[in-house]
Amino acid sequence: MSLDEFKQLKRENRELQGQITEILDQITPDDELLKENRNLSDALNGMMHDNMLYKNHMDEMKGLLQNMQIELKKLKNKA
Repeated sequence: MSLDEFKQLKRENRELQGQITEILDQITPDDELLKENRNLSDALNGMMHDNMLYKNHMDEMKGLLQNMQIELKKLKNKA
């Protein structure tokens, strides 16, 4: 191998290393972005949990209201 061939291979190797570094930078996860995503996910899960609790409370209140309406009809029928 001649010196020129060696220099050419070395230059190509540096170029390839630069390309690999660029590719790795593009596919390596961003820690800040991952942390923000986790925080948003946790907040969304909390909101979904709260919404489920509110829905359960509303269902309970709806049941109580229906029972009260039935009792009220019974009282009106007795009067």
